[in-house]
Amino acid sequence: MMSYLADRLIQFYEDFDGFCEWIKRMEAAGALKEVKIDKERQMVVMRGRVGGPTGEGIGCGIYKGVDPINNLVLLGFAFFGPFWAAMPDADEAFEKVKKWWKQNLKKFRG
Repeated sequence: MMSYLADRLIQFYEDFDGFCEWIKRMEAAGALKEVKIDKERQMVVMRGRVGGPTGEGIGCGIYKGVDPINNLVLLGFAFFGPFWAAMPDADEAFEKVKKWWKQNLKKFRG
C-alpha cells in the first residue's frame, strides 16, 4: 500500500488536479476523514482515521514546496497513522520516490 501511495505522490507533483480528484475519492470512500485542497498554493491538508493522541486521526499536509520523501511520510501518516513504517512495502515506496526525485530534481527546482 505504501508503494501505491508513492505512485500517487508522484502524481501529486506531475498532475496536481488528478491527485486532487483521487484524494477526494479517498475521502468520499471513507479512507480519510477530511480533505482540504488549496489549488493556488498547491497544498493538500487531510485528516486520517488512524492514530493521533485522541484517536481522532492524524492531521497532515503535503505541499509541492517540500521534498517528496517528507511528503510520502505524511501521506503514510494520513492513511496508516504511526504504523506506516511497518507496511511491508515501505522500503520499496521510498526507493521509488527517491529514484523519481533524483531524475526530476532539476525540473522542480528550476
